[in-house]
Amino acid sequence: MSYPSQPSFTPPYGQPQPPRQTNLWMVGGAVIVVLAIIMAVTLLIIQRTGGGGSDQAGDETTSEAEQTEEEEPSAEEPSEEPEPEPTEDEPTGEGGGNEEVGFNEQTCDQFDLSAFEEYFGSAHDAGQDYRYSSSSGDTGSLSCTYYTEEGYNELDLEVTSYSDADYAMDWYEGDYEYWDDDDSYEVSDYEELGDAGFHVVYGSEGSQKRGVEFVVGVLIIKVDIWIYTEEHDADAADEVVYDYAEEVVDLFSGYA
Repeated sequence: MSYPSQPSFTPPYGQPQPPRQTNLWMVGGAVIVVLAIIMAVTLLIIQRTGGGGSDQAGDETTSEAEQTEEEEPSAEEPSEEPEPEPTEDEPTGEGGGNEEVGFNEQTCDQFDLSAFEEYFGSAHDAGQDYRYSSSSGDTGSLSCTYYTEEGYNELDLEVTSYSDADYAMDWYEGDYEYWDDDDSYEVSDYEELGDAGFHVVYGSEGSQKRGVEFVVGVLIIKVDIWIYTEEHDADAADEVVYDYAEEVVDLFSGYA
């Protein structure tokens, strides 16, 4: 006896699915790859940051070393700067004379003022000194005026350098004619020093200026002293003038 076949039963939700093991493996692999990428990027950033600091430190060390080499003179190179050469505005005075002498105000310190102090019986007052100097090329001028501490006692020293001896002589002759023509000046020849010169007296019996002017090569030299005739001996004053005239010639012999 046969029975009719039964219809196959189909679940309401379709056929059952197999386990999803393959999908789980794929997800796990993706997570591992992402983590690996993150770690790699992190390591790269750390390496670059550390390397940059090292390079910067190295650059600073190199810069400091180079600066030290520039600041510290080597054994072959002297640390002191060479002395400057004479300029065109300052005559060199080669050929003689005192090397410290020139047409500058410091030269006024080179003169020995003991005779000046002894004559007036009073010490030199440096605070009242007057000094003037100028120079240009081979020409120059220096004027030194000294005073004593007591009384209006004055000594004047002046030196002027001209471009050549003929020009200096022309200036001297002009001065000589000017003072000789003035009746208020007593002018007489002075031949002890230089190529030509004159002695001059100016002033009243109470106060006088006594001095000399003469030419030596390219130089014109003037030495004057002011005295009170009632207090000071005129002849002794002339001797003081002559002494300083010789001192000026000696100091400036390299310029004549």
